[in-house]
Amino acid sequence: MGMTSELLNQLFSPCCLTDIEIPDYRIGTGLGLIISQRLIELLGGSISADQYDQSGTTIKFSIATGDASEVKMEKVSVTKRLEEIKASRSTQELVKEDCRILLVEDGIYNQRLINYLLTKAGAEINIVENGQLAIDDLLQSQAIGDPPGDSYDLILMDIQMPVLDGYATTRKLRSMGFTKPIIALTAHAMTNDRQRCLDAGCDEYLSKPIDRKRLISTINSVLKTRVRQNLVTR
Repeated sequence: MGMTSELLNQLFSPCCLTDIEIPDYRIGTGLGLIISQRLIELLGGSISADQYDQSGTTIKFSIATGDASEVKMEKVSVTKRLEEIKASRSTQELVKEDCRILLVEDGIYNQRLINYLLTKAGAEINIVENGQLAIDDLLQSQAIGDPPGDSYDLILMDIQMPVLDGYATTRKLRSMGFTKPIIALTAHAMTNDRQRCLDAGCDEYLSKPIDRKRLISTINSVLKTRVRQNLVTR
């Protein structure tokens, strides 16, 4: 469905997000169209949105190109492009089939985004909202005689959380005997922040906002490294 006239009037305002239902993993900051508008205007063009009887909203833009008579136009097959994207994504599967991951994250949108990305990549995800719940989860396996966290291959650990933050949680898990990889997730991207995560016992560090390719490649890399380490120590 298209947008209402009221929404169309707000569409090119900074941080405007409509209430139209879309998958949560696509929710953003509301800056995309205003940035596009400013870039197009800098190039001497214009952008607008039109509503057509609830059948859809059309975004149009125009840019002065000068003489384009010698420009070669190429027709791109949408179906072919979708197949290429699907094929490229299939190569992004996690290194271990049915990889089991505990996501420790209090932000609802990050929970949904990461769960979506990793589920599509073939992983099994369990989510808890803070460090204390992560510890409680791992203690359950210890209570029935299994090593702590034996049900998981890896933990994704948010650093800034209520109740118990990522640094304290990681140190506690290591003291409990949890030996599986832990990857820190944080909005901070300074060199000393990465070192703090490693010093607390994390294997690797990822800064937010989450990038799909980097997330999956980091998980692959950490799991492969841990497999090699286990083979060496046997």
